[in-house]
Amino acid sequence: MTYLEEAGDISQKYSFYRTVGQSMIDLAGLYRDASDLKSAEARAVIGVDASRRVGDRCYLPRDLTVLADLKALRGNPAQAETLYENAEDVIDGMLINLHEAYWSSSVAGAMFALAAGTGARAGELFALRVESDVNLNEQTVTIRRSVFEGEENTSKSDTGDEDRTRTVPIDASVVEELKKHLKGRRSGYLFQTKNCTPLRLSNVLEDKLYPILEKLKLAQPGAGMHAFRRGRISHLVYSGVSRQVIRDWCGHSSDKMIDHYTKLLRQHHAPEMAKLKPLLDPS
Repeated sequence: MTYLEEAGDISQKYSFYRTVGQSMIDLAGLYRDASDLKSAEARAVIGVDASRRVGDRCYLPRDLTVLADLKALRGNPAQAETLYENAEDVIDGMLINLHEAYWSSSVAGAMFALAAGTGARAGELFALRVESDVNLNEQTVTIRRSVFEGEENTSKSDTGDEDRTRTVPIDASVVEELKKHLKGRRSGYLFQTKNCTPLRLSNVLEDKLYPILEKLKLAQPGAGMHAFRRGRISHLVYSGVSRQVIRDWCGHSSDKMIDHYTKLLRQHHAPEMAKLKPLLDPS
């Protein structure tokens, strides 16, 4: 730790803020591992400030999350929650402000916004038609079909045993993304190729999603469109939305998949609780 402290001091002296940020966040991790949470938090504060000074949007979400974790461990949940929200805001801003062709294309922005805002399966998104399934005035989409490898099928439940046509509300921010994407178009697939045919999942992943994840340094094995669905359901569960509503919006025929996502979320609780000292002294 001594070398990192010295590197941080020298970097601060000469205003090498990028190096300051990296060294301080590394130190915060080392102090945390040594159970010195006070020193860890102090270094993380310096690291976050340095990342903000250089406008390092790639590492700032990570640094904010490190500091938020430490705030939570030291008994400041309100400050931790604010920092977590700041990290999310930075990521959202990165997505919105990326100027590369693959993101400035309204197709990607609208598609991923709708996926995150509805929890719809990829095939269901690809099958949406503007004239019959999208109602921007009422802020809803109606999911009636699914597309797989260019072929349409009736939308099914997770068990595949019944028709699960459903109408899902979308918020105003998603509506705005769809308006920008459609530019007044009133027919055809909501998301379509230049030949007006449905999109294929493999092309969306390779041409749209994977480049964005790589740009944000978030790429990992198994990442795909279903992450939007998992994220939406998890968000609804944690927000206290009733299971009946979640089933209706997401096309589940039972609570089985909701229980699965809830279990996955709870798996992250135990290791985090293990880091905390007992609330009551057993002695």
